[in-house]
Amino acid sequence: MAGIYGIFADSFDKDFPYYKRMFSSGFENVTDKQVTVGDRGVIGRSSLNRFPDDRFFHKDSGDLFLNEGVLLNYDRKDLPDAFFRDYRSKGDTFFRDLAGSYCGLIASGNGRKLILYNDFLSTRPVYYYHDPGANIFMFSSELKFFTPVFRQMGIPFEPNVLAWQELSVNGYLIGNHTLITGVEKLPRNSLLVWDDAGGDLSVKSQGADLDSGHVYDSEEKLYDDISSRLLWNIRASREKDLSYGYEHFQVLSGGLDSRLNVALAHHLGYDPGRTLTFTQSGTTEESCARAFGRYLGLNHKVEHLDGGNYLKSDLFASGLANDGLVMIHGAAQQYYNIRKSMSGEYGMLHSGQIGGAVFGSFTRWRKQLYEMVRKQAFFRDDSVFDRYFTNHPRINNYASIPKKGYSLYALEERMVNATFNGDIVCSHFTDSYSPFCDRELINIMYSQPVELLKDQKIYFDFLKARFPFILSIPIDRSFFKPTSYYRYAIGRDLMKVWRKLNRKEDMNPYQSWFRENPGLRKWLDEQYREYRALYGDVAWLQDLVRFDKSSVLGYLQPLTLFLAYDTHFGERRMFTEQTEKKRME
Repeated sequence: MAGIYGIFADSFDKDFPYYKRMFSSGFENVTDKQVTVGDRGVIGRSSLNRFPDDRFFHKDSGDLFLNEGVLLNYDRKDLPDAFFRDYRSKGDTFFRDLAGSYCGLIASGNGRKLILYNDFLSTRPVYYYHDPGANIFMFSSELKFFTPVFRQMGIPFEPNVLAWQELSVNGYLIGNHTLITGVEKLPRNSLLVWDDAGGDLSVKSQGADLDSGHVYDSEEKLYDDISSRLLWNIRASREKDLSYGYEHFQVLSGGLDSRLNVALAHHLGYDPGRTLTFTQSGTTEESCARAFGRYLGLNHKVEHLDGGNYLKSDLFASGLANDGLVMIHGAAQQYYNIRKSMSGEYGMLHSGQIGGAVFGSFTRWRKQLYEMVRKQAFFRDDSVFDRYFTNHPRINNYASIPKKGYSLYALEERMVNATFNGDIVCSHFTDSYSPFCDRELINIMYSQPVELLKDQKIYFDFLKARFPFILSIPIDRSFFKPTSYYRYAIGRDLMKVWRKLNRKEDMNPYQSWFRENPGLRKWLDEQYREYRALYGDVAWLQDLVRFDKSSVLGYLQPLTLFLAYDTHFGERRMFTEQTEKKRME
């Protein structure tokens, strides 16, 4: 993603422009900058040239402050001075009061002490490497930054095979390790403190994390707080757009979460701006989104993905854009549409990401956690899953949590390491934000009894009580208007049966495209064979490949692994001049 980086070592080329190691460096909408810090370090960024007052890179009273992203709890006119003042008055507790999508650093003592921070859900990741013996520390928003720098500095590196096993089966990583041994991801809601003088490094929580203190004696008080947090976030994000003179841009699917974001912005009196649905034509996703767009009178556009030909132009670029950390096809449609649609006139990409997760869609207390993780795995082979995941320490930890283990796993692993890593492709063109990412809202919801959360019962009850107009149009997962939880549940079950009988897939029917589009099949086969020729002799990697020429996933799984290997350990075929020109178009 567009972001930050730094290197501290006794001997390396401080004059080299390391921002060139970032994916979006050189894009027209990106600004590159690098400074020398003390006699052992460089700090820099390759950053979007949007929301410039939020993206400060500034020295104040001897401290260097660098923030990447958007801070919703500050007015534009108050930045960066209010940030400096609050940090100095509050210390480390200051970070838990930040809101938005961001990461950043504070360097003091001429770079002798460094604090790295991220947001509550790590929507903008930070990766780091520390070798205390060699007195080397480096960090970056992009994982692909490290191996080229390691080569430059003569630092040996090797793959983290456990992480590759997770990617091959699960479609994303579990925990904070990465595909590169020794390179870690800063956990969500964390601070990393590095002291160059002593070579010490520590990582600690910012606090206020999934506490269980939100107990209510009435539904009304609970609904008051839920409503307050949603409305605050929607208002703050829209006001941030307006303060810079940007128009609003909103993704509108056929589901409930993005609809809520659009509808409550309309309820607050904001012009929703442009709304976009990208989907296969003729789906319930399209019909429900169009119906709600007409209901609110939106400036709504639908981009059809028919045939899946967009995969041929953006499949590899999207995988490279998010460091190859998730299955490549999921991010490709976002990369394709956002790259085409976003321009300088628009502000944030407003979405409904993780709304279902926050409101209970992953609450399954009567089922074994291993059973649920296996069911959601990208590559569904029980023997392979058991081989890699039996006695997995992090999964065991979630499995030991009564009733809420899977919902916590879904938030901290699936949402953080899959959903947001997929969304990183958007960060090369815009800032994205969902009101469901709010720290306080998540703390409220994860404090509630599982009986209220299961199957999102609390979601429908809340909307029916406070914003019933949102439920007046059918959603894509149900035949009926979801005017109550029970109508939604019956309609959902009927929809599942109807889709199965009619072989109807969702907005991205990959297998149908693969079956009906010979050009796509031919292209996937050519790409697989080319990568197989390059990396087929890497034994441990080939052991993870599950090629199946009869299935689109039988191509996408190997291509995900080959592209990730190419990005971090291989020939960097995607960094050729021809590809660079194509992705800049």
